[in-house]
Amino acid sequence: NDTAGNLNTTQKTNVSIDSLAPAVTTLRPVVNNFTATSSVVNISATVTDFNGVNTVVVNVTYPNNVTFENLSLVKVGNIYNYSFGNTSTEGYYNVTFFAADTDGNENKTEKTNFTVDSTGPTVTTLRPVASSNQTGGVVNISATVTDLFLNVDVVLANVTFPDNSTKEQLKLVKVGNIYNFSFGNTTQQGLYNITFIPNDTAGNLNTTQKTNVSI
Repeated sequence: NDTAGNLNTTQKTNVSIDSLAPAVTTLRPVVNNFTATSSVVNISATVTDFNGVNTVVVNVTYPNNVTFENLSLVKVGNIYNYSFGNTSTEGYYNVTFFAADTDGNENKTEKTNFTVDSTGPTVTTLRPVASSNQTGGVVNISATVTDLFLNVDVVLANVTFPDNSTKEQLKLVKVGNIYNFSFGNTTQQGLYNITFIPNDTAGNLNTTQKTNVSI
């Protein structure tokens, strides 16, 4: 107002107070997802903020826990993504999202991971011991089966009978890391060939481990 008391109430302004970091949701890949070597992994998240998102970056830590890479995600609507193709090394990849708004507030709490694995399970301690002899009855077919990065899914054993035409596929029972089956179909005399076929949760197979027994 002036000295005569005249007022001007038409001029206005405003300010936004923002101390909240961007919200980061719908992370991809889903935690504990898996993929094959040399495949492309979609890294993405939905990122929103009251005053606007400025940048979204992810840090990818490689399986050796030493090598890491910072990637700037591309914005499509509220989704920020990157097609990550540097997956030649098997193991666990950890992904941390860093999102900043236009006021400098940061969110660096959201994390996910994925596993790169193209190798089948390891099969050891095969039973019966190769070239062993048995007088008939029940044959214990077993092996210790483990997987370096993922879980073992199913362990099968293919049994080829002495006539080389009869075959039987067995699903082995898990007890710890040992998978076994009590095989009693031993009326034929001669050599029974056994091939173990385990797969992990990514579908990777190992068909190289074999043994046999003579009845």
